[in-house]
Amino acid sequence: MKQTCKRVLNLALCLLLCAALLPGTVWAAEIVNSGTCGKNLTWTLDSAGTLVISGTGKMADYRLPSNPPWFENRSSVKTVEIRSGVTSIGDWAFDYCSSLTSVSIPNSVASIGEFAFSRCSSLTSLTIPDSVTSIGGDAFSSCSSLTSVRFSYNVTSIGNNVFARCSSLVSVSLPSSVTSIGDSAFYKCSSLTSVSIPDGVTSIGNRAFDCCTKLTSVTVPRSVTSIGGSAFEDTPWILSFGHFAIVNHILLRYNGHETNVTIPSSVTSIGDSAFSDCDSLTSVFIPDSVTDIGDSAFYECSNLTSVTIPSSVTSIGSAAFYRCSSLTSVSIPNSVTSFGLFPFDQTPWNRSQGDFTIVNHILLQCHRNQAKVTIPDNVTSIGHAAFIHCDALTSVTIPNGVTSIGWGAFRNCDSLTKVTIPNSVKSIGDEAFFFCSKLSDVYFIGTEQEWNAIEVSRSTNDRLLDATIHYVIPAPVVVPSPQNLTVNGVSRSVEKYNIDGFNYFKLRDIAFLLNGTSAQFSVEWDAAANAARLVSGQPYTANGSELVIGADRSATAVRSPQTIVINGAVRSDLAAYNLAGNNFFKLRDMGEALGFQVGYDAATNTAVVTTG
Repeated sequence: MKQTCKRVLNLALCLLLCAALLPGTVWAAEIVNSGTCGKNLTWTLDSAGTLVISGTGKMADYRLPSNPPWFENRSSVKTVEIRSGVTSIGDWAFDYCSSLTSVSIPNSVASIGEFAFSRCSSLTSLTIPDSVTSIGGDAFSSCSSLTSVRFSYNVTSIGNNVFARCSSLVSVSLPSSVTSIGDSAFYKCSSLTSVSIPDGVTSIGNRAFDCCTKLTSVTVPRSVTSIGGSAFEDTPWILSFGHFAIVNHILLRYNGHETNVTIPSSVTSIGDSAFSDCDSLTSVFIPDSVTDIGDSAFYECSNLTSVTIPSSVTSIGSAAFYRCSSLTSVSIPNSVTSFGLFPFDQTPWNRSQGDFTIVNHILLQCHRNQAKVTIPDNVTSIGHAAFIHCDALTSVTIPNGVTSIGWGAFRNCDSLTKVTIPNSVKSIGDEAFFFCSKLSDVYFIGTEQEWNAIEVSRSTNDRLLDATIHYVIPAPVVVPSPQNLTVNGVSRSVEKYNIDGFNYFKLRDIAFLLNGTSAQFSVEWDAAANAARLVSGQPYTANGSELVIGADRSATAVRSPQTIVINGAVRSDLAAYNLAGNNFFKLRDMGEALGFQVGYDAATNTAVVTTG
C-alpha cells in the first residue's frame, strides 16, 4: 500500500513538472500585500513585483515621517500600473523603488508629485501622458538608468530638480507648452548631449544644466529673459549666434581666448556667477534692458579693464566685480540704489565724480588716506561693511533719505571722530560702528524722541551709543497755507501755515469754532508749568486772539517749547509749532486727540471738519 501511494505521488509531481515545461502555460502571481492609498484608491502588490493602483480620485501624498503603505516592499516593486480613474501620483509615492523598471501612467492623471519616482535607479524610460499638467520638484531625480522621457504637451513648467542626477539621460525635447525650467532641473545629467528649449520658455533656473558634462548642443530662444546663476556651468556646448545664455559664461568657459562680450537687449538680468572666472574677458557691453547684476557676476575676471553700467540698472550684487584686478574704468549711474557686500573689492578703478559706489568703500579700499567722504543724496541705504577698515576716515555725513546703516558699515574706522545721522535712518545694524575707538560726537538731525526710536543693535555699537549725542533741529520750511476750511459745512477764514509740507492751524481758532458742538474743548494756559491744558467736552473761553489774520509770521516758526496736556495726559507725540506766541497743530492730529472728524476735498483744496 505504501509503495502504491509513493508511485501515485511521484506520478503527480512528474505531471506537474511536464506541464510547467509546456509552452503557453501561465501561472497566476499571488497577491502578497494590498491596502488603500487614497480616499477611493486601492493598491495590490503581487509576487511578480507588479504594483497596481486602481480606483478614482487623487493618490495620497506621503512626506516624511509618513511613508507609502508599500514602503516595506519597495525593493520588490518592478512594475507600476496606474489604472484609469486615478487623477494624481502622490508626493514620495515610489521613492527608492530601486527595482522598478517600467511605469504605466493613464490619461486620467493630471499631476505627478514631488519625489514621486526619485531614486528609482532601474527605471530606463518614461512616457508622461498629455493629461499631466504639473510635475513636482525632484519627481525623477537620481533615476540613474533613465535614458529617455516623452513629455506631456500640457506641462507648463519643469520644476526644481525634476531630473537632477539622471546620469543616463541622453536627450530631452521639451514640449512647446513649457514656459519655465526650474533650479537644477537637469543638474548632473552627465550623459545629456543635447536639449531644445521651446520658444515659450522665459526663464531658466539656477544650475538648471550645471555639470551636464556632455552637453554640446543647446537651443535657447530669445523668449528667455532670465537665466539663473551657473545655469550651464561645466558644460562644453558652443553658444550659437543669437542665443544669449552668454550671461552664464558658457562660451567663455569653452573658448578661453574670448575677450569681448555683447549681451543682447532681450536680457533683463545678469545672474549670479554669470561670468565668474572668465579670465580672458577684457570688456563687456551691458544693454539698457538689464536692471540688476547678480552676486559674483564678474567674479575674478582678472583681465576685465572697463565696464559701462547703463542707467536701467538699479542693483549690483555682492562681489559682482570682486578681484577684477585689471578693472580701472567703471561707469555707474545714479539709478543704482542697492549694492551687495564688496561688489568692487580688490579692484584698482578710480571713482568718477557722480558715482556713488563709495557706499561700498571701493575708493577707500584703494586710497585709505581719504579722511572725509560725501555720500550723494540719492543713496537710500549704507550697505554691509560699506566703509569697513577705512582707518583714515575722520568724519562722515549720512544724507537725508538713508533709512538703514548695514552690518559693519563703519567697523574698524579707527580715526572716525564725528558722524552726522539724519532722522530718516530707522535701523543701525550689528557692529556698524564696532571698534570705532575715537568716535566721540554724533550729530542727529532730529529730536531725542526720534533718536530713541531708531532700532540699534546695542550689544556691538557701544562707541556709537556712548558718544555725545547732539540733537540738531533744522529750521522748518514755513509759508502761509492756501488750504480752505469748512466746519460743519460752513466756510471759515483762519490763520494757517504749511510747515515742511503739512498744513497747521492755530489751536485757539479751532477751539473757538468748535465751541458749543459735541467736540468742544477748553484751552487753559499754565504759566508755571509752561503748558497748554486741553479738556474735552468743556466750553472754550475766548481771549480775543481768535480768527485774527495778521501779517505773515512764517519767520517766527519754531518747534513749540510748551508742554501739551490733553485730558490730563502729556501728549509729546503731537507735532506742534509756535508762531509769534501761538501754537499751531495738524488738524488730523487734533481730531484724533479731541474727537472730531477731518476730511479733505481735493477739488477745492478744503479741509473738512465735522463734529458728528
